[in-house]
Amino acid sequence: MADPTDFFRWILPSATTAPEPTVSAHVIDAAQDFCKRTRCWRSRHSITLDGTETDIPCTPEDAVLIDIESSAFDGRPLGKTRYSDAEFGDDGMPWAITQRSPAALQLVPRAQPGKLELSLFLMPAPLADELPDFLRDLHGRDIANGALGTLLAIPNQPFSNPALAAHHISLFERAMDKGFNLSIRGQQRAPARAKSRFM
Repeated sequence: MADPTDFFRWILPSATTAPEPTVSAHVIDAAQDFCKRTRCWRSRHSITLDGTETDIPCTPEDAVLIDIESSAFDGRPLGKTRYSDAEFGDDGMPWAITQRSPAALQLVPRAQPGKLELSLFLMPAPLADELPDFLRDLHGRDIANGALGTLLAIPNQPFSNPALAAHHISLFERAMDKGFNLSIRGQQRAPARAKSRFM
C-alpha cells in the first residue's frame, strides 16, 4: 500500500512551506476525486454468508463504496432494488440486493447460507492512512496535480499561488477525463460494450 507522503515528491517543490498533514489531506481528497471520476479502483469480493446476516459490510478498510457494478449469490446474478421497495421475508433464495446504509448490503428477501460475490467501484476513505499502490504507480503525478490545485488555492498562506493552482487543476481535470476512458477500455484494450447485455 502507498502512503500519502509518497506523493510529496511531486508536490513539495511547488509548496515547500505547506504543513505535511495538510498536504496529506489534499492528496487523499485528490485521490477520492480521481477514483470517483475515473472509476479506476475496482475490487472483487467473495463473502461467505451463514444466513444470519442483516447488514453485510462490503468494503475493505480505508475504502468507501462508490458503486456496485455487479453481484451474484451462489453464481446467480442478483438484481438491484430500492430499500423502500424491498420485501423482506424468511422464504426464498435472494434475488436482489439493497442498502439501508452506505457500504452495507442487504439481500432480498433475506440472507441465506451461501457465497455473495461482488464487483465494486471504490475510493479512499476521507481519513485513509494508505492508498492502493496503483494510484501512486500509475496516477501519482496526476493525483499530485489535483492536490496541488486545491493546496495552492488556499488563500493567505506562504505557499498560496492561485495562478499555479488553476494550472494544476486543469492538468488534473484532463487526467481524470483520460483516466475514465482508460478505465472503461482497460489496459487489455477490450472494446467497450455498445449495447446492454442481459443475463
